[in-house]
Amino acid sequence: MKELDISTELWREYDYGNGKVYRIEKPTKLFTKDGSSGHRILDASGITHWCPINLWCCIRWYAPSQPVSF
Repeated sequence: MKELDISTELWREYDYGNGKVYRIEKPTKLFTKDGSSGHRILDASGITHWCPINLWCCIRWYAPSQPVSF
């Protein structure tokens, strides 16, 4: 599993195009695996979110130009 640091993002949103939006506050890590049907996001509270990738969605995030400390 690949691990990426996304702690510069203040939030990340998944817009499923049907009026439903899933928002993750203070994401810290993104985990991906080749051939997987989704990826995992760990937030600053220690909660893991699983996000499917085989559904249509738009992903948004906000990463300010200055580093953020939590």
